[in-house]
Amino acid sequence: MNKILVPLFSLMISFNAYGGEWHKLFRADNGYLYYVDLSSIKTNGNVYHWELNDYLKPNKFGDLSVEVLKETDCNVPRKFRFLSQLYYTQPMGKGSTVLTKLLNKGNLPINIRDTIVYR
Repeated sequence: MNKILVPLFSLMISFNAYGGEWHKLFRADNGYLYYVDLSSIKTNGNVYHWELNDYLKPNKFGDLSVEVLKETDCNVPRKFRFLSQLYYTQPMGKGSTVLTKLLNKGNLPINIRDTIVYR
């Protein structure tokens, strides 16, 4: 377990998750805005980047935004997983961090919005 966590923490520290330069990707049908920090994109076999999701109104937990560290396997079929999530009380990753999750969930099927980032 420690062999996995040490590289993960090193990778997270090497990214600029706070105050990154967010570039708008699109607005989803539910009104959420999706952004990516282009300067955070790193490759090491897979592609890693920070993504920001901005909500129109607070979710059921009172969060207005979330920053997500994502790992993508660009081989066909493309897959991704979330490595970390930071939830905020204000839009655009501002305000108090109300919850931080370190994840190690299995690969999920990629969806259309992720193909926009990797073309």
